[in-house]
Amino acid sequence: MHGVTHLALGLIIGKATGDYPVALAGSLLIDVDHLWPAFRDGELFNLKKFLKRTTSSKDSSRCFFHNIFSWIILSALACLIGFHFAWVFSLAYLGHLILDAIDSSPFFPLFPMKKINITGFISYCSKKEAMFSLLLFLIFVVFNLDLF
Repeated sequence: MHGVTHLALGLIIGKATGDYPVALAGSLLIDVDHLWPAFRDGELFNLKKFLKRTTSSKDSSRCFFHNIFSWIILSALACLIGFHFAWVFSLAYLGHLILDAIDSSPFFPLFPMKKINITGFISYCSKKEAMFSLLLFLIFVVFNLDLF
């Protein structure tokens, strides 16, 4: 999923937990590992190539932080900061992984082992994904109406 979808989920989790900064960090910062393959392939500082990479579902750049092992390790390390921080961060991080598992880009939950590849039902960078993002933002708006 694109960053906008992860942003929407982070906002929902931030509202639900009362901790927007940690929820947004857990939901968004995980994508920093996308920069390594772009840097390695010489595409990081070439805007045209970088944008092409970010809108393609053929070659996933999900690696270091997009797996269950990193989620467990970073969630455990977050406990050193505090239980509430760790709970919100871990929930947002797990939400990020789930969103990535439901799109059509390759997702290897046991990376670096690539025996299991999950490709979801929402086409990456598609109208379906845009509608899904919009739905998440609408959920966030409804939660902020304080009807609940």
